[in-house]
Parts: sequence; structure tokens; C-alpha cells
Amino acid sequence: MLELTLDEVVLDRRRLLCQLLKSLQQYGMSILLPVGCSGFEDWLLDKVDVGALLPSIARGGELDLMAVCRAPSSQRDGPASRRGSLLGRATPRTPQPSAEVTSAATPAPAPADRGLELSIQDVTLDLDESQLKDLTYATFLAAAGDQASPALLGVLRAQLEVSAARSDELRAVAALDAGAKQEIGTLHMHARLLKTVRPSSFSSFKNFVRWRRGTSATLWCVLRQAATQRWRGASDGSGRAALARLRGALRRADVADADEYDEAEYAAATAAVVEAAGSVAACCDAGWDFGWLLCASIADRLLRGTFDALSEAEYVAESDELVGLLRARVWPALGITPELHLALYAWVHFRQFVLSGEGRLLDSANTIVKALPVLGGAGAGEASGGDGADTASNGATGNAVSSTGNTPTSSRQATPRAPDSAAAASQVLGCLSEAVLGLLRDYHGSVGSQTAMARLLALLQGVERALGTLGGLPSLLRGAVRSSVRAEFGRRRAAAARGAAGEAAAAAALA
Repeated sequence: MLELTLDEVVLDRRRLLCQLLKSLQQYGMSILLPVGCSGFEDWLLDKVDVGALLPSIARGGELDLMAVCRAPSSQRDGPASRRGSLLGRATPRTPQPSAEVTSAATPAPAPADRGLELSIQDVTLDLDESQLKDLTYATFLAAAGDQASPALLGVLRAQLEVSAARSDELRAVAALDAGAKQEIGTLHMHARLLKTVRPSSFSSFKNFVRWRRGTSATLWCVLRQAATQRWRGASDGSGRAALARLRGALRRADVADADEYDEAEYAAATAAVVEAAGSVAACCDAGWDFGWLLCASIADRLLRGTFDALSEAEYVAESDELVGLLRARVWPALGITPELHLALYAWVHFRQFVLSGEGRLLDSANTIVKALPVLGGAGAGEASGGDGADTASNGATGNAVSSTGNTPTSSRQATPRAPDSAAAASQVLGCLSEAVLGLLRDYHGSVGSQTAMARLLALLQGVERALGTLGGLPSLLRGAVRSSVRAEFGRRRAAAARGAAGEAAAAAALA
């Protein structure tokens, strides 16, 4: 009797699918791979749904493998079938005249593949998503690329939509700067790279332009923000003049066509960029630092890598490895403190709940929040209470991640940014609180079960405790109930009006 182990069955399935797809390519079918995949990788073959694949092959034309992958996990507890209405930009809650009578709007709709994004007060990053993803991946490569397994790098490439070829180029660029290891998470490293890197480091001039524009955008966006917030130079317009010189130097270095590229001219232009950037940085409190908002945005995207890109509720097998490298190598370089790490990781778990509807992610987020001390309000400085005060599960294997111990210290944490750590974590928790309230303000239409409601309330209570604003929770909940009831009555009134109109039309047709 033929007996096969599960591993053998999986391997046979992969071989058959790989052989089938390669045969289709040989017969001329165009097969579209997910961004970040260099071929028919094992994780991708495991996700392919044969029941969806065969009809797609029969239809002919281009075959998009992402379109025939298994759907994300079932949405048992969460906002089933209402995912699009829950995705938006969550901003920290601001004081309102009366939380009991004010009905705040739910988060604005956003493309369903983006999910919730952090939006801290009125501070924004002028980086598009592709530039931010490239910067995130390059930062991880520089800080921990030599320690990461190939499987983990593949997971991050898939999450950040970085192709294997692009990954090789970013790794080669980082290797050109011998001092990169000491200045990861600073603009100084990127300014030096801008001055050093040439088109020969890339497979095409187009790829060089993409890298240079992303690096230039990072320099400009962070320094302009730093100069606007805390300028230490003379108050006679010198800040505006310094930024104008930097802007002009960046425009001079912006060569988009290989035919217009001149080595000597480009060298002079990038040298002017570095000089102008140094002048601005010297007069800003933050200096060459990224600033906590950019560091938090990078950390947010790296923590998303603990989850599967397709089944949003499932942890990847490499999640423990990723969290370990982030805490040991990347966070010290970025100045991410234990409090900010926990706040961001709780946010990521809630974001994945919104994408997948898997209620256990709310439990994980709540466990993480319980590990935070009280960050503000009257109870600031108190230790956290309840289960999980000392540890927060990373959720992947049940292993605990200490909130205080085992966290590498960093010289960057001794900078003037360190006292703002609690404020930064509070901002992230403020986004989380507002996002949870966004669901509760229309819980009749967006929350799928009583179990999910209980989990949302427990998470909100934990967040408000950490923010030191637990006393205002009853008022927030009364306002949310009133808002949700109004929204539900509005829907029922509209449905009744449509029904009455239909009956009137039918009666008129019979008359």
C-alpha cells in the first residue's frame, strides 16, 4: 500500500504546479508574478488555488497568479463584507465639545488593499508609498540583512513589493558606504550615498533615477519638516533661504534621461546637495536624524511583515526571526523604544483584524497594550496592571516578547528625542483608539458578532488605560452608541423609503 507523508504530498503538488506553469510559459502564455517574486517560489505555489487556476488557464490570455491564490482567512468575528468601508486613515482623537452628543465620522474610505494607515496630527510625509517601501527595505538590509535568512528576505520583499533584482541593487548600494552601519536611520548616510552612487550600480538608468529620486525625496521631506518645526538658526529668513538652496541643488541633480547625464556635472550637483543639506541640518534640533514619524512609519511596515501577505490573519513562519532582528538590530538604529514598539505592534494587529476579520487578533492587540505603562494623563508613570503587564505575546508561536527586559539600548535613545518616546507611543495609541471608535460609531453595520464587540471594547479599554484617559471612556461609548443608532435608523429609513417607492410604482403599473 502506497503511503505518503504530508511533506511528500506538498512537494509533489509544488512540482506538478511548477511543471504546469513552466509548460504554459513555453507554449507562449504570459504569467504575471506578484511583485517581490523572482519565480515560482514555494510559498506562492502553496497559495495557488487549483480550482481557480484551471478556469483561468482555459480562458487563455495573461495569467495573474495573485488572482488565483487562496482568499484570506474567513471573517468570522469581524466586519464581514464591509471591509472597504472600514479602511481609511486613522488620526489621533482630538478633544471635542461633547463626546456624548457629537457624532464623528467614520474613517474616510481608502483603497481596500492599503488598509489603515497611521496619520499623526497634521504631520505628513511627502514620500509616496513605493519610495517609503524602498526606504523600509533598504533600512532593514543595512541593519540586519547579513543576519536575515533568505526566506525572511523573501517574505519582506513580498510585503514591501520589492523585486529580487531591486533587492540586489539596494544591497549593492548599501555596500558602497563603509560607514552605513554606524549611521542607519540618519539622513547623513543617505546624503553620502547620493554623492557616491552612480548609474553603474544599477541594471538600468531608469532604476538609478528611481533610487535617486527616492533618496532625494527623503532628504527634502525630513529636513523641511525639521526646519519648519524647530529651527535654531537666525530668525531673519535664513531657514527659508537654506531650504531654497537645498531645493535648487536637488533640482540640479534631477537628471531623468541617460542622454542628459554628465559625470562631472552630476558630481558637482550632488556635492551641492550634501552641502545644502548639512547647512539645514546644522540649524535643526533633529540634526541628521530621520525624525520619529519616519522611523515609526518604517517600523510599522516592517512589523506588518510578521503577517502573511495573502492570508492577513496568519503569521508567517519567519515572524519570530523578524521580531528578533527588529529588536536586536533595527530598532536601536532607528531609536524605536520598547513603548513605541509595543504601541506599533498593537496597531499592526488591529490593522490586520480590519483586513481579515479574525477576532483573535484583537485579543493579541489587547495583550500587547496591557504590557504598556500608563503613558499620559493623571496616571502617567504608573505600572500597567492585569495580565500581560510584563510580557506581550508576538502571537506567532505564543512566545512572549518582554516589554522591558531584553531590549538593546542605543546611543540614539540618549538624544533629545528620548523624552518624546512616551509622546510618540501615545500618538500611535491615539490613532488606535480613534480607529476602534470608528467601528463602534457604526457597530450595527460594521461589527459582525457580540464576540467581536466584546473584544473591541476590551481593546479600547486597554488603550484608554495606557493613554491615562480611562475616566472618559463612558462618555466616548455613549457617543458611539448614539452615533451607531442614528446610522442604523438612517439605513432602515432609506430602505423603507425604497420599499414604499417600489410598491407605489407597482400599484401605478397595475392601475
